Amino acid sequence: MVSIRPSRSQEIRGRLGHPIIDSDGHTLEVMPLVVEFVGEVGGAKMKKRYEEGLAQAVGVHWHEMSQKQRDYEFVTAPGWWFESPKTLD
Repeated sequence: MVSIRPSRSQEIRGRLGHPIIDSDGHTLEVMPLVVEFVGEVGGAKMKKRYEEGLAQAVGVHWHEMSQKQRDYEFVTAPGWWFESPKTLD
């Protein structure tokens, strides 16, 4: 069925003066560039803060926590293979 009227999202996009990039949360592949950009724009201190926040968000410290700490802070285990090092594909 062909729509006669543009959708609400089409109307919003039409009013914007820039493209919309929908990464749908899949930023793992570009994260090194994002971290570099944050450093360029915000400086070394902001880059360090951003990297620390990322590490916390993905549960990097989970292995260092006791079960009691994990339960108290509702920390889940990180993915076991969300990043494959040195792949060529």
